[in-house]
Amino acid sequence: MLMQHVTHSTNNTSHGRSSNNAVHVASIAVAGGLAGQFQHVTSHLSEQWLALAYDGTMNPSSPSLLRRLVHASWPTWRSTMLAFPPSAIGFLAFEYGKLMVAGDGDDDMVAHSP
Repeated sequence: MLMQHVTHSTNNTSHGRSSNNAVHVASIAVAGGLAGQFQHVTSHLSEQWLALAYDGTMNPSSPSLLRRLVHASWPTWRSTMLAFPPSAIGFLAFEYGKLMVAGDGDDDMVAHSP
């Protein structure tokens, strides 16, 4: 349904736009999925860094914060891979949500990049 709506409402050759909307939708989905995975890993490591920084044992005899962060646990591959689909869907919803809610096929509703 999304592909049909996007193809129908944005396939306008009078403005010189490409009719290859499947590539556009796929690129937005991949960008969203990768951004979600990056956010997942970053938040996992930053939570550990904050816990190490505020554990109350920051005295000269304790190992350095960076040395302790090296031994921090990384998120599992499964949780990182499962972060991809919701983020991809979220990016698509953000990009095409206004277009689908409007439903009139107006080209004024589509955000065009220069």
